[in-house]
This record gives sequence, C-alpha cells and structure tokens, in this order.
Amino acid sequence: MRRIYFDEEYSGNMTAARNIVIALAIIIAALLAAAAIVAGTAEKPLRSSGETVGVMAAAKPAKLPAPSLTASAANETDAALSWSAVPGADAYAVYLLSPGESEYTKLGGTTETDYIKTGLTAGKRYKFRVAAVSIVSGKAKTGELSNTVEITLAEPAKIAEPPLSPEQAEAKYAPVLTEIANSFASSYGTVTLGFTDFSSGYTYISSDEDMFAASSIKVYVMDYVYLQIAAGTAKLSDTTEGFSLQNDLEAMITVSDNAATGRLLKHFGFADVSARINEKYPHTVLNHWGGQGNTKILNNFANISDTLLFLRNLYDNRDAFPANAMISTMKRQQLLTKIPKYIREMPGVAVANKTGSFNYLYGGDYCVTNDMAIVFTPGGDFALAFYADGVPLGSDYNVSDLMARGAEKITKAVMNQHETD
Repeated sequence: MRRIYFDEEYSGNMTAARNIVIALAIIIAALLAAAAIVAGTAEKPLRSSGETVGVMAAAKPAKLPAPSLTASAANETDAALSWSAVPGADAYAVYLLSPGESEYTKLGGTTETDYIKTGLTAGKRYKFRVAAVSIVSGKAKTGELSNTVEITLAEPAKIAEPPLSPEQAEAKYAPVLTEIANSFASSYGTVTLGFTDFSSGYTYISSDEDMFAASSIKVYVMDYVYLQIAAGTAKLSDTTEGFSLQNDLEAMITVSDNAATGRLLKHFGFADVSARINEKYPHTVLNHWGGQGNTKILNNFANISDTLLFLRNLYDNRDAFPANAMISTMKRQQLLTKIPKYIREMPGVAVANKTGSFNYLYGGDYCVTNDMAIVFTPGGDFALAFYADGVPLGSDYNVSDLMARGAEKITKAVMNQHETD
C-alpha cells in the first residue's frame, strides 16, 4: 500500500494550481494583444534574429530636444511660425516676447508644427520661441526651448495723396518760401530764391535779376559735354592733357575743380560751349574764362529762372541718358554746406546739388555764394536754388547756413512735417 503524506499531497496541489494560473495569464495576455491588433493600437513587437521576444511601449525621453524654429511676417499685423517636428512630442508650446517686455508670454499650445499669431502691431519687433511638450503619467513635461526668432512687422501702407494743384501748392508753400526769403538781412547783400514743386508745377521766385554764377555755371558746361556724348560726337574715355572726360566731369561737379573745367572748355572750344549754353538758357552767360590753367571763371552770369528750367529738364528726363548720369554725378557732390547740410540725413531724402562761391568782388570786400539742387523726398520732389551777390566777407558762413536752414524748412513742408519733428 502506497503511503500518502499530507505535505506531498499539498505540494502537488499547489503546483497544479500555479500552473493553471500561469496558463490563464498567458491566455488573457494573448486575448488582449489580439484585441489591440484589431483596434490598431498595438505597439510593434521588438524582434531579435527574426523572433518575437515581447511587446514593449517606446519610452519617451526625460526631456524632449528643442525644435528648429523659423518665422516671417504674414502681413502687417500677423506672424507665421513653423518648426521641425520633435519625436515623442504630444504638443508644442509657443512663446512671445513683445516690445518693452522682459519676459516671454505663453501663447498656448498646438499639436501642429506651425502657428499664426494675429493681432500684433504694425511696425513693431517681436521675438518667438517654441518648445515640445510630452504627456507623462498625465502630466505635461516641457522640453528644451527652440532658437529665438525675431521679426519686424511692416509699417502700414500709406495711401498716396493726390498731387496738389498749382493753387494748392502756392497756398501751402508760398508762406514758407516768403519766410525763407525774408530771413536774409539786407546787410547780407542781394539774395534770390527759387523753388519748383515738380508734381504741381508751382514755381516761386523771390527775384529774378541776373546774378554772378561763380561755379554754378559748371552744371551748364556738364550739360553741354553730356549732350555731345549722347550725340556720339564725344566719348567719356576721350582725353585732354592726359585726363578723360569722365574724370574731369566728376571732378568739376563733385569737388568744383576749376582745372578740370578748363580742360573741358579747351577740349570742346570755349566759344562753342558758351554759345550753346546761352542759346539754351538765355540768361546764363559764360562770358570769360581767365586763361588756360587759370583757376577762376570770371564775370559769368545766371538767374533763378534759367536755373529752375535746367533742374526741371534734368528731372523730367531723369530715367534716361544723359540726364540720369548728370543727376548721379550731382548726388555725389562733396561740398555739402548749403542746401544739403540739414536735409541729406533725413529718411528717404536724396540731394543732387552744385554749389558756387567766389571771393574778392567789388574791390575785395565781398563774395558770391550760390547753390542749386534737385531734392528727392517721400513727400514729393522739388528744385531749389539760391544766388547771393555782394555778401560781405565774414558773413558768407551766415548766408550759407541760412540757405541750409531754408532748405530744411521747405523740405519739411513738402514732407508734411512740423518744425518740432
């Protein structure tokens, strides 16, 4: 008879029970895995040597890396952001630093990799950053912040105002120009002022007597030379005394080189240059050149009407040769103490000018100081000219500065600015 011990029978029963539990667990796990596959939510099994070794969920990193951010202005008030996707990210947080602020503001979250921020202020500068966000055990964990992207939104487009009529231009500009003309004291000699608003055609002339031209006559020499080049009878590479026409034109205008002027007159013939200038501009007279190599042009005359006509002709043909070349040369002017002095640094303003000055007239006690310019501004373009004769030596700086201040006043008027701007 076999002996049966209680402890052996108990141990055997426990082993059988354990085997049943393991079998049930395997069956349940298989059923759950099958259900997940049907539902499309199963993780892919990890494999080694082609064998399935188990089903594991991909672990998310402790802190997600930073996305790469780019941004641009969508329009005057909206910014468009986009960034690279970060593996493991459940969402992304967008941050904004507004002008005048020291800390970023969280704009919100998105599951996309782009974002449009609306309602910003035109003309202002903004900074943006983005971070990936993961959800771990029901809690949001923010990853590394992206690079900072800075954008400046465009200023709102200004509606172009219709051009002024001549009557409107006169009402707007005549009081300013009269004030400028009256700013020159009678003790400063004779000063004439001319202005033309190119859009309306309005012209103001304080007085129009013939004045000593000094080096202002050189723009008419430049005009003659460029017309010969345009006609094909001369080339910029042609030379006189080893200097090219191009070199002498540049020097004559930008630094008022008298020797360069003399070479140009010699090259083309003084008499022909003088006749052609006077034919085109009747009150502009090249009467005398003080001998070859002389550094002064004596007794040459011009007036405001001819000067404004010359500047108008240049402006009207500014997009074609040779007017565009002459304007470009005048824009490179290096003598900037009169019309350009206070306006050349104004936003959007460009000045094409030619000065003139001459000392020791009237027995050595007086001087001449002139300037003419085309002034290009965002508010409209205009011509401006000053001629001053009989200025007492020592007062020429004051007269030149009054010309500069007058140019500033009328430029601000054209640009609709106030004197306190």
